[in-house]
Amino acid sequence: MLPNTPTISGQASPNAYVVVTLGGRQYATFASASGYYFVSVNPNDAVSGAEVSAIQISNNIESQPVRLTIGM
Repeated sequence: MLPNTPTISGQASPNAYVVVTLGGRQYATFASASGYYFVSVNPNDAVSGAEVSAIQISNNIESQPVRLTIGM
């Protein structure tokens, strides 16, 4: 993670592949062995009112997306 860069974090299955979508861009990472993930995103996309969605892929099974709206 870069200093002063907006970061989206959450929990997933341990070691799951996680894809976060924000502002039409996809950001991918892996969850840690304890299930936490962190992904740095474009600051121009991380604005109040923007919708974020995240999915995880674990054991070749893709989850339903989780969606939220950024509030500042």
